[in-house]
Amino acid sequence: MTEGLTMPRTILFVSLLACTIAATFACNGCVIKKLVVKPCPGTEKTNVIKMHVDNVVLTSDCKFKTSGSTNITKSVKTLDIQYQFQKGILKKNGQNDGCKDLEKSSKDKDSEAAMKMFGFPDKCPFEKQHKKYNKEMDVSKYKDKMHLMNGQSSGKVDMIHGDKGHSCYTFETVVDCKKA
Repeated sequence: MTEGLTMPRTILFVSLLACTIAATFACNGCVIKKLVVKPCPGTEKTNVIKMHVDNVVLTSDCKFKTSGSTNITKSVKTLDIQYQFQKGILKKNGQNDGCKDLEKSSKDKDSEAAMKMFGFPDKCPFEKQHKKYNKEMDVSKYKDKMHLMNGQSSGKVDMIHGDKGHSCYTFETVVDCKKA
């Protein structure tokens, strides 16, 4: 995505994005054919970070427009991220300190904008909160890289919040990119 996004932040960003895209991907000829995002089995009621997205649109001029809310049900002091991502034969698993990633994201313009798009805090610790958002992000500078999303991808992001619980989501997407 950007030079400032590390793999865990990229996975988190893609997961957040995948959790919300319900509209046609119009930028540079890419269309989302399939999107399934859901809480991991058994976590629907226990996820600490809950997202509700009313609308997400990627316009033909490559702008993401989002609206919805993020509800963090408990204060969070630590945020350990375990992730799995697969696209074609590429598989990536790992773990990272999510608090450090949030701090790094706040220093990178694109990463910070992506987190704000979905009402995510910019650093740890963060308190119980409910944020509504209605944001827009210009991704036109990545227009020539949209074809990298072509194909099927899937993954899982498990965010462990110390002794306060966790949040877990899985996603699967199929993107078809035609030459614009």
